[in-house]
Amino acid sequence: MKKKMILDVDTGIDDAIGIILAVKSRQFDILAVTTVNGNVSLDTATLNTCKILDLLNEQDISVIKGQIAQLSGAPFSNTGSMAKTGLAEP
Repeated sequence: MKKKMILDVDTGIDDAIGIILAVKSRQFDILAVTTVNGNVSLDTATLNTCKILDLLNEQDISVIKGQIAQLSGAPFSNTGSMAKTGLAEP
């Protein structure tokens, strides 16, 4: 029996690789992927996640856009650490 999993990502290149590895391993029943801001904005993370799942032909995995604001603590964003889309484009 596969382990059930929900991935929570801010899909830049690092999380894109993680999603690919999790899907391709076929060891997990990935119920959904939720997105947050971090390495990239929330909108970009959501778009990147959809692009990766489309690339993998995985239309059955739901992508759920998270809340734009944190529930507590100071807002966090590391958007300057990666290229504009976070996927290492020139």
